Amino acid sequence: MDELVRALFDELRNRIDAIDRNMVHLVEERMQVVTRISELKAKHGIAVLDAEREKNVLQNIRRSVQDDAFEAYILQVFEGIMAASRGYQQQRISAAAALAAAVHPARYGLIGAKLGHSRSPEIHDIWFRRHGINGTYDLLEKNPDELAGLLPELKAHGFRGINVTIPYKSHIMRHLEEISPEALRIGAVNTIAIGEKMIGYNTDYAGFGRLVESILPGKCVRKAAVLGTGGSSHAVITWLEDQGAEEITLVSRDPDEASLKWPGLHAVGYEDFSASGCDLLVNTTPVGMFLHLDASPLQARQLEGAGCVIDLIYNPLETRLMQEASRMGIPCANGLLMLVAQALEAQAIWQGIPYDPADAEAILGKMSVVEAAG
Repeated sequence: MDELVRALFDELRNRIDAIDRNMVHLVEERMQVVTRISELKAKHGIAVLDAEREKNVLQNIRRSVQDDAFEAYILQVFEGIMAASRGYQQQRISAAAALAAAVHPARYGLIGAKLGHSRSPEIHDIWFRRHGINGTYDLLEKNPDELAGLLPELKAHGFRGINVTIPYKSHIMRHLEEISPEALRIGAVNTIAIGEKMIGYNTDYAGFGRLVESILPGKCVRKAAVLGTGGSSHAVITWLEDQGAEEITLVSRDPDEASLKWPGLHAVGYEDFSASGCDLLVNTTPVGMFLHLDASPLQARQLEGAGCVIDLIYNPLETRLMQEASRMGIPCANGLLMLVAQALEAQAIWQGIPYDPADAEAILGKMSVVEAAG
């Protein structure tokens, strides 16, 4: 009996070996196509990850499975194949980019109206050095009437990506060929990939998420309050909604206008607001910035009962609002990590190199040294 069983095992294993050899040839053929795709993506500045495409691939695989008992396992196999394909594409694109950058530096920059105090070049320069990329990051102060033909002009001068800051985050959208879903919902673009198409993104969204995760790791924000309804608030509110916040209170000088801007959300005036019961309070106003260090959007008593306070201001590093929160034992953070994180998320779009918390930590460390020296 043992010999019969052994013979049966050998026969079945030989069949598996033959099937595996055929699969290897098919995977090799697939990778040859992936090679061509990576070349096209590198040439036209297209991101490696196409989540919608991968979703469609898995749907097609699911429809092709004949035995439902195998479906979950076959999907796992193809998820692994697609992950390997992404890694291979990224390796080829990065190698090609490194070769090109050795000859010509990759050009990036920030457009806005007044950029004299921007810390973006510092952040991106540190990131370039950490990743061995020959890149430059320029500040490009522009007037509104210069925006219409600006992006084609930058492309002609070798720019591969641009950040956008106030007051052009919404205005620039009319000059783009594609806009990411979160940027459309927010109504603002702060990052543009310059390639075959001009594609706009909003990395403030992900940057704020990184900030929240750093101060509230693994915690769910069920009840939040947002001070201010200006441009900075849009990414914050959109992220909170997408994360399933059950209650978001808008605190505004004009609650009626805030309700019109964000229908369905509760809006109150500053004088009527209390943070009691809020998991997270976020200040998106400029109140308390440098030159107005004694100002705070709230009185100390209004902070009682708050679970956490985030002030998007990062100059100074500790605002009056944060000082009051700390005095009351409330965890708090400034917006410097969000500034760094949104920059690294932009680099993820431009270079295809994912956000790395170690990069953010290193950059924040060097920026803090500069702050202390200043």
